[in-house]
Amino acid sequence: MGLNYEVVVKDSQSNPNRAAEVAKELIVDDKIREALLSDPRPETIRQLARQAGNRTLQEEGILLMAMGGTSLTEVQRVLKQ
Repeated sequence: MGLNYEVVVKDSQSNPNRAAEVAKELIVDDKIREALLSDPRPETIRQLARQAGNRTLQEEGILLMAMGGTSLTEVQRVLKQ
């Protein structure tokens, strides 16, 4: 089968400080911030995000598709469905 793999030890393009800055911008709800420190289980964060009005990636893709901003093929590719 001859498959070739490249092992990347460190992502030379990422800046951890920039990643933290972006994360701060994405987490705009104080309840989510608090939960990330006290109860960081995915189901807890997901529930709080939904309560705060956040949509899933699938929902965002469908809305973008409905507005003509992308195609079904692209949404499926991104969601890997």
